[in-house]
Amino acid sequence: MEHRPHNVLVTGGAGFIGCNFIRHLLATDPEIRIVNLDLLTYAGSLDNLRDLPDPARHLFVKGDICDRALVDRLLREHQIDTIAHFAAESHVDRSITGPAAFVETNLVGTFSLLEAARMAWLDGKTASHCRFHHISSVTGDTPVLVRDRQTGEVALQPIADIEAQNLTELDILTLSDDYQVVFHPIGNFIKHPVDLVYEITYNGGGRIRATESHSVFVFTEQGIVAKPSGELAIGDQLVTFVGEGAPIRQPHVFDLSQKLSEYCYEGLDAALAKRERIMQTVAVGGRFSYSGLHTALAQDINSTTAYRLFETLTAEGFLTKKNGLYQATAATLEDSMLQAERQRWQLMKNKLHIPYDTLTVTPLLMEVFGLYLAEGHSARTPAEMQSPHRNVTFTIGLNETRQLELLRRCADEVFGIHASVARRSSTYQITYSSRWVHALFAEFGCTAETKYLPGWIWSQPKEFIVAFFKGYEGDATLKRDGRRYYTTVNRTLAESLLWLARLNDLNALISSRTIQQIAGKVPPGITVTRKREFYDLQITAESVCDHDHDHWRSPMARCIPSAFVKNLLGRRSNGGIHVHHKPLINKKQVQRLADTFESIPPDLAVLLDSPIGVAQVKSIEKIEGTTMVYDVSVPGNEKFFGGNVPCLLHNTDEVYGTLQPDDPPFSETTPYAPNSPYSASKAGSDHLVRAYFHTYGLPVVTTNCSNNYGPFQHGEKFIPTVIRSCLLQKPIPVYGDGSNIRDWLYVADHCRGIDAVIRRGQLGETYNIGGCNEWANLNITRLICTLLDQRRPEHAPHQRLITFVTDRPGHDWRYAIAADKMERELGWKPQETFNSGIAKTVDWYLQRDAADSL
Repeated sequence: MEHRPHNVLVTGGAGFIGCNFIRHLLATDPEIRIVNLDLLTYAGSLDNLRDLPDPARHLFVKGDICDRALVDRLLREHQIDTIAHFAAESHVDRSITGPAAFVETNLVGTFSLLEAARMAWLDGKTASHCRFHHISSVTGDTPVLVRDRQTGEVALQPIADIEAQNLTELDILTLSDDYQVVFHPIGNFIKHPVDLVYEITYNGGGRIRATESHSVFVFTEQGIVAKPSGELAIGDQLVTFVGEGAPIRQPHVFDLSQKLSEYCYEGLDAALAKRERIMQTVAVGGRFSYSGLHTALAQDINSTTAYRLFETLTAEGFLTKKNGLYQATAATLEDSMLQAERQRWQLMKNKLHIPYDTLTVTPLLMEVFGLYLAEGHSARTPAEMQSPHRNVTFTIGLNETRQLELLRRCADEVFGIHASVARRSSTYQITYSSRWVHALFAEFGCTAETKYLPGWIWSQPKEFIVAFFKGYEGDATLKRDGRRYYTTVNRTLAESLLWLARLNDLNALISSRTIQQIAGKVPPGITVTRKREFYDLQITAESVCDHDHDHWRSPMARCIPSAFVKNLLGRRSNGGIHVHHKPLINKKQVQRLADTFESIPPDLAVLLDSPIGVAQVKSIEKIEGTTMVYDVSVPGNEKFFGGNVPCLLHNTDEVYGTLQPDDPPFSETTPYAPNSPYSASKAGSDHLVRAYFHTYGLPVVTTNCSNNYGPFQHGEKFIPTVIRSCLLQKPIPVYGDGSNIRDWLYVADHCRGIDAVIRRGQLGETYNIGGCNEWANLNITRLICTLLDQRRPEHAPHQRLITFVTDRPGHDWRYAIAADKMERELGWKPQETFNSGIAKTVDWYLQRDAADSL
């Protein structure tokens, strides 16, 4: 059960992060009341509290956290159930010249606050309201496409099934940085129960269930961004794909000896038994005489035969002979196994009339496989499987003469067998009676309910997949406009076919319908029915018709937002080419417009060369009830496709850079190593909080963060200093050579993270909140100058103001936070990139500068 704060004491609430956190709470939780305790030192200002949302729920108290009597009174009078402790001396430069104030506030003040809380909450009632609650994930039935790195085989499977597999050998389908659909290794697998999920349906028949905080990727005017499921709205444009997922593909080759390795018959066993027993004796016996072998196998061979056998094996190098004794060489067992397999396979080929050692897949065979999926079934019962000849049977209509000839041709040209054809009243029944042919078709399953796609089919050339779907048309309805509708009772098969089609540039949609069916024989006058779910897979017309695709309505999956195009190109028409003002536009039309320009913006060029498109959100529904949710991490990529219709999802884990070339970023378990009085005093306060949890059971959670930036930050901080210097046309001071690196966190993202920890964090735990945005100081300065060049061009270029100054003592070269735990346990992830966040920050300061000048 998550903690629900009602009466919150915020210390340092007039400062940068504190005032933003107060705004966040008032805007997102209408039941919260806030007491804001701040001494209004250099970092705090009442100006930061102007224009609060619903200020009636905010009470400001000027005071010192070291004033124990004041803190006791506030906790008692306002029935405080939550404390958000921001009050701290936090200016590193000031800590170097006056460290005493930092020890007083950060250590003594924290101690005062902890003691007051301990006394007020001595009964521990609040502790029962704080616990780990949920993780950012999707439900276990979410289909994902995974590939076995060893075998290359691919399968669409529920994400929950990954748990039982070896993660080190699995790849998952994702989107590369250049927007190509590719496989990437899976890093971690995570699961946890939750009490609430969101069911999201989207264009194409898509459906996915995810926790409120699990992000999906959506199109915006600026590009593709991650958005939490709980913040999605109907009409939001998710990211899907239709296109070729692997440019280089090779036809599959069946190794028939491997395919039939389990096959045996009585004559085969008898023919191989003597040789196998001889070689087992050779392998186990070590040094022995031929008479010993004769004794062991007297029932099979005589001594003369044994002697001749040993002499032959010695001459061939498989035995050595010394003083009348024989000893096996290292090659003996290995070669005997190979020889046994060769002998076995030759006997099997003769017995089963197999014309090949290997069989390479062709378009003809793929079309027949598709027809089998639609109209065929194969032996599966115990009696059928015991038969010397296992049957593969196709049932087609009398008017399907093309399919009849196809099956005859395949039997003759590919399998070298005779196809048995029986004519019924309204159908043909074609039977392949062959044990080895049965083994090939059995890879697709035996009945409508159990059929599936084998792992090798995903890597076949596109023309092979097109042939496969052509064969599957035996179970399809063909519309006049070119659409194909395939129907099956097998949901897993339908979803797999959709993904297979989309990976081969065939746009597919899925829908389901429930049909009442008569349930067998019933008594006279009584009708008994059953409900059965059918799944319809649609291949849209433009995917299969050869004539001009412009004749057909463009599917959403082949479109991108027109606003995004206009934002990149700056216009909707050029060189006589015009695109409409509808929300979505076909990528081919965009390409024609883009070709009229001398150069295409790189972001647009990459998008047009990719298979991704739009899947629009149709409905969002909350579903309550405890269920397990799952997530995988894709190191270095942060995303994967999932859903019955592919939808690009954000993953939980994040892989960061290193503090030094070979060092990991700071995690919750990294030992403290402060390099300034400020960081030392803050480290001490963290240890003090931890001690109160373990000693007194005080319900506490701790957060550490990377460098914050955003609205209301104190003017002495780095980013405000750069912006203010540009606006005032003064030198921009940059420490050292500007190479110091920080991980930057937009303050609104930080506030969301703190709120998540307060509500759902596990007691006694520490959570790192990082921005995933590592930038060198000089690069940040240049970026801000570029933004102001665009917004204040009369003073450009602003980079001329950059001035390098002597580096300060104790200046960490690099500071980065690993926020894996926040993502993994609480589902939090920053929403702002540094580019988007710094643009918002610059614009806020420009608006404030304009307001102050009025």
